[in-house]
Amino acid sequence: ATTGQVKDLLRGNEQYTVFIPVNEAFGLAGGGDLSAMLDDPAKVEQLAKAHVVPGRISTTDLLAGVQVQSINGNSIASSVGPELQVNGATVIGSEVAENGVVHYVDRLL
Repeated sequence: ATTGQVKDLLRGNEQYTVFIPVNEAFGLAGGGDLSAMLDDPAKVEQLAKAHVVPGRISTTDLLAGVQVQSINGNSIASSVGPELQVNGATVIGSEVAENGVVHYVDRLL
């Protein structure tokens, strides 16, 4: 699979939730490790798939403490403390998209 296939998947008719790391999140990922990963298309694909969940997961669902599975099989759990988080990443914004929901997070999942 390629990153193009993930983009095509998100353009389809199915509903998806995507957790999009903001630009600053990539700076927190560890420079050398991140650079090596970005040179490997298979690793980039796995990173992309780790942030996509089938179905619409709303902010209300996240506030209820939902646990879901990304399309690459990783578990994503939400929690509410002082801030709404998924797998320890803070959700800093959300918006409804044409075929799903986008949640912006402050670090990679």
